[in-house]
Amino acid sequence: MARVTVSESELLAALADAGPKPAPPHALTAAELREKLGLNSTALKKRLSRLKAEGRLEIWQTAREDVTGRVQGVPAYTIKPAKRPR
Repeated sequence: MARVTVSESELLAALADAGPKPAPPHALTAAELREKLGLNSTALKKRLSRLKAEGRLEIWQTAREDVTGRVQGVPAYTIKPAKRPR
C-alpha cells in the first residue's frame, strides 16, 4: 500500500473543510420556524421533509443557547426558491 504524506496545514485545512457549514444569518432553527409560522412539530417536520425531497431545503449548523445557558449546536434551515416552470 502506498504511503501518503500530508503536511499539518493541509490536514488542518481538510478537516476545516469537512466540518459543518456555518449558517447564514437568515437561517432559522425548527423552534424558530415553529414560532414564526405557528406550526406544531409534526406539521413543520412534514413541510421540511417535502422541501428536502424537492431539493429546496438547505441544512446548516448553528449555535443557540438553551434554557440552562449552555450553547448547543442545532440545525438551521434556509429554503431555496421554487423553480419557475418554463
